[in-house]
Amino acid sequence: MKNGLLVCAAMILVTVNTTHNNIHHEFCESNLWDHRIEILNVVTSVGMVYFPIQSILKHEKSRNYLPEEILIVVGIGSALYHYHNSFITALFDELGMLLFVATLGHMAFTNKFIRITNIAIFTCAVILKLGGMSSINFSLIFAIYAIYIGMCSVLNKIMSFGLALKLLTISLIRQITEDHCLSIPVFFSLLGHPIWHLFIAKFAVDIADQVNTHRLHTNKN
Repeated sequence: MKNGLLVCAAMILVTVNTTHNNIHHEFCESNLWDHRIEILNVVTSVGMVYFPIQSILKHEKSRNYLPEEILIVVGIGSALYHYHNSFITALFDELGMLLFVATLGHMAFTNKFIRITNIAIFTCAVILKLGGMSSINFSLIFAIYAIYIGMCSVLNKIMSFGLALKLLTISLIRQITEDHCLSIPVFFSLLGHPIWHLFIAKFAVDIADQVNTHRLHTNKN
């Protein structure tokens, strides 16, 4: 957990002297409240770190906790992004998300084709993001990447179909509330993205559990 917390501390230090701008996020909360800082998204992003920390504190033997370390970084990176809305904080959030999926893909599969495509998609997405890709377009690229790794995990019986269905459901809810932000009741518009933060963090830890269980079983055989 030390490594994840050290990276988080470094990210916070980098953004201490960030000059705030009046550019709103591309997300629903900012559009509804006409404010740069997305309070609900900031709070729930910080809340995301609870699940990976809880998992790490179990200290299970033979368990690789790198995915949880990355999730801690993603949670704080997301909070900084929803607070500052700058290119650097977007990188903290979104590159962390890519790294999490790439790490799980590397841990889960021995199939060469899946491993190569995992690295290729990750690399292309990172290059596109560093090149200035918007968060809206990033969401689409990330969704395709996550669905690909998820489908491979289900087909190879690494991740349960039930967990995959939960991930798809909560992600669809987030996307629907973002896409129809101004045409649905404000209560649902405001809560779609924040609730996604908390559920996706819990489900991400569950995925890491299933990947680690698969690795231990494979190594024994």
